[in-house]
Amino acid sequence: MKETHLDKMKQAYESIPIPEGLEFRVRSSMEQVKQELRKEGTQPMKSNKNPHRFWKGAAVTAATVMLAMVVLVNSSVTVAKAMERIPVLGAITRVITLRTYEDSQGNMSARVDVPEVQGGGEELNQKIQEYTDTIISQYQSDVKATDGEGLMRVDLSYQVVTDSDSLFALRFNKTVIMASGAESVKIYNVDKSTGKIITLDQFFKQGSDYAAAISDNIKEQMRDQMKQDPDLTYWVDGSDVPEWDFQSVGKDSTFYVNQDGNLVIVFDEGDVAPMFMGVAEFTIPSSVTADITLPGYLQ
Repeated sequence: MKETHLDKMKQAYESIPIPEGLEFRVRSSMEQVKQELRKEGTQPMKSNKNPHRFWKGAAVTAATVMLAMVVLVNSSVTVAKAMERIPVLGAITRVITLRTYEDSQGNMSARVDVPEVQGGGEELNQKIQEYTDTIISQYQSDVKATDGEGLMRVDLSYQVVTDSDSLFALRFNKTVIMASGAESVKIYNVDKSTGKIITLDQFFKQGSDYAAAISDNIKEQMRDQMKQDPDLTYWVDGSDVPEWDFQSVGKDSTFYVNQDGNLVIVFDEGDVAPMFMGVAEFTIPSSVTADITLPGYLQ
């Protein structure tokens, strides 16, 4: 009975989706902070100085105010002390770890970081709360069903992977370890001008065959990597199981834009390669997308 439930537990965790509609209106207050600092007699650093020193003071002040506003009502969790700055979103708009759920019973344990976007709106934070509550609830149900005698480790973390003038992306990394581990990634990309979540197809001009251009480049990278390192394996060009071969990206593919302004396509563990290779990421050169990309998103 318990063995059967363990199989169901793994399937349940692997299929937990991050709720759709994770969107918000981004509010930038950079100019306001500069004006306030001028009133106090503080001037921005000159161009030949380090510009980050100027914003550091404003960020510290904003962080102090934020922390004073956070009220935690759940005594069963610990509060993470680290805060992650998002400069482009404004000096008082941040992502913080609001709380961390931790539990350990025998060989079953969980750690789930629950972020909050300060200034991101109620809807965004509600969706984050719903998603993390789902993972915690699933873990608690599995502990109860196995009387704490199962073998499981659940980890959920997050990170900001894009922060440009036009885009903001928050990435969730989920790992469930039972008999073996399974890593998955979900990334929400937000257009700062609208506050709306955008999919891969919305980056490109209407009618452009973006999927073919990107997919062909990914296949080329797979071949090159395997040629350079025989220990690497990707499912491409008629592998041992042809139906597993990577075919094409689509509008729902997982992606983000890196600090160089290039598109990065992300595949969950086991999607395009054996599980031992983990999460696979492919950076698409700007030369591949330059002629078909809409203005403002990529390099």
